[in-house]
Amino acid sequence: AQRTQERIDTPLGPLQIKIKRLGKRVLSVAPEYEDCLRIAREKDMPLTGVYEIVQQVIKSTIIGERKQESTYTGEKR
Repeated sequence: AQRTQERIDTPLGPLQIKIKRLGKRVLSVAPEYEDCLRIAREKDMPLTGVYEIVQQVIKSTIIGERKQESTYTGEKR
């Protein structure tokens, strides 16, 4: 599997995420712990709250893009 890091924008600010892929398939996406901890301290909010918001952004951007790419196969059924 290939592992990469990307910066994404969230309502709480930009942060790094780690993406694990096998070919074009996304196996997992995780926010960078240190960035989440920094944001939690800056915003005076629980770390779990930061993770929840970041996960929503990941689902709507990274995972949402993957679903859009895989919806059209070009095959007739």
